[in-house]
Amino acid sequence: MASAKQAATATAVIPIHAFPDVHARVKELLASEPRGRLLDIPAGSGAFSQWAAQNGFETYAGDLNDHLFQASGVLFKHTDLNQGIPFEDQFFDTVVCIEGIEHLENQFLLIREIARVLRPGGKLILTTPSLMNIDSRLHFFFTGFEDSLPLPLDHTKEQGLSGHINLVLFPALEFNLRRHGFKIEALTTNRYRRGSRLLYPFLYPLMYIATKRLLGKERDPDQRQRNRELFKLMLSREMLLGRIHIIKAVKSGTSDVLRPTSYV
Repeated sequence: MASAKQAATATAVIPIHAFPDVHARVKELLASEPRGRLLDIPAGSGAFSQWAAQNGFETYAGDLNDHLFQASGVLFKHTDLNQGIPFEDQFFDTVVCIEGIEHLENQFLLIREIARVLRPGGKLILTTPSLMNIDSRLHFFFTGFEDSLPLPLDHTKEQGLSGHINLVLFPALEFNLRRHGFKIEALTTNRYRRGSRLLYPFLYPLMYIATKRLLGKERDPDQRQRNRELFKLMLSREMLLGRIHIIKAVKSGTSDVLRPTSYV
């Protein structure tokens, strides 16, 4: 009976709780990576965990909602990402965080904990809804509301507390990653937004000039170099047109803000 249940779980199609094509893009970013220990957080139903386990990764998963997880052959731990990640220091080669950071109260804790459990040279794949595409910028300009939030947010309901309560602007996310020893290797997206594509030819020249003038005011040479790298990302088509940020970053070294913690 147990083996039949395991076989059924292994062959069943696990629902994907993510924006269209996000999983496909993440899989492409992982295609050239060596197979090692991979952590999927928050794992949700386990659709991505199942794929990783079936494609050579020694897969671990964590989520707050234990009852949703359906993947077989994966070590699962109950994980409240607002509290930390219950694994040892430098335990993983890869961490995948698909559409999780925008649900959390403390995004700096999440990145700090990911940096702690990743080995030096380890990779992080992180996705989150974009506030930087042209559609989102205009929506906020005219309404004062971010267009990836349900309105109004209801603080009395569980969904209101666990929904997109903490959407993050890309410069703040890039700072968070860099502060914890990460360097962005690649930025892609799941798909372009139609309105952004239509407006791009008209607005791009103005956005280019404004962004270049802003970042060009820096006098510190080290910061100017970082600004040049940020400028390329901020003016990319993936940034200005994409619905979802899909980021691949490498843990390039230790950080002064890392706080090693041992878990049993």
